Amino acid sequence: MRYAFRLLKFTKKYSYLLVLTGIAIIGVTAVNLYVPWCIRDVTAILTGGGPDMLASIYHIAWMLGAAYVGKVFLRFCQSYLSHVASWNVVAQLRTEVYAHLQKLSLSYYSNKQTGQLMSRVMNDTALLEQMVAHSIPDVASNIFILIGVTTLLMTINWQLALLVLIPIPLIFVLTYWFSTRVRPYFRKAAQDIADLNAALQDNLSGIREIQAFNQQVPERNKIETKARKHAKSILHALFMSAIFHPSVEFCASVGTVIVIAVGGTIAVNGGMSTADVVGFIAYLSMFYAPIEVLARVAEDFQNAMAGSERIFEVLDTEPDIVDRPGA
Repeated sequence: MRYAFRLLKFTKKYSYLLVLTGIAIIGVTAVNLYVPWCIRDVTAILTGGGPDMLASIYHIAWMLGAAYVGKVFLRFCQSYLSHVASWNVVAQLRTEVYAHLQKLSLSYYSNKQTGQLMSRVMNDTALLEQMVAHSIPDVASNIFILIGVTTLLMTINWQLALLVLIPIPLIFVLTYWFSTRVRPYFRKAAQDIADLNAALQDNLSGIREIQAFNQQVPERNKIETKARKHAKSILHALFMSAIFHPSVEFCASVGTVIVIAVGGTIAVNGGMSTADVVGFIAYLSMFYAPIEVLARVAEDFQNAMAGSERIFEVLDTEPDIVDRPGA
């Protein structure tokens, strides 16, 4: 996590954008939580009857329509402002890495290829955009949803809500297992793409010599070997993902089965109204979706952390000769 905290220092200049993004996320979350409650209220009106049914339904429809209009604006703010912050952070970080490369002694470059260093400045820093613009907002949004949905489920029926929480510990264990296993593969993939970039840069720079000495086939084979090596590394990480995500979905589905079975029994015995059952099931679909999103974010976060390790490896390298203060 030390890399994550170091990266957050680069976002300080754009913290106001992230704050506005957070406000927009809260607004979008509020609208998302409001929709199932409207469905519950409409169900209660339809099953309860009464002379003012249509007026009540029209009122709910107008309120819901206004909420959706507001959600459009809030989603725009969430998406655009987070990207403004993230790409400015990437530009700042690229500049910082390049400026530090200029300070390093020539001995540092003796065993480094130009393509490898370019990959750190361009590819690895670009991974941070995914974290700032997508992973962090997704985490915040889905945590708000989890808190809101849990509160509303407890309001409807606290005994049934407790059953919803049964799969959560297992999902956390799976997430921890995945996080510790997948990062080495992402780190290896980042190194392999850097090697591929280096080979491509060398070959394109020396294309005249390759053609003059008729070395097209050997050089093509070299590029193919490096490209397949990168593909193998990234497929190892994707193999872990292919195990992890279905496992999380299965845990969530088990919780849904338990709740429907127990909730149905309670409703048949008169312990819950039809409106409460409909509302509970509507919120139930919202409860497990954020958990699955958070599981996906864990993969993106590990990918970004693998890139950050390579970035800070450059930034933490000290030149052989250091100027005196004020030189």
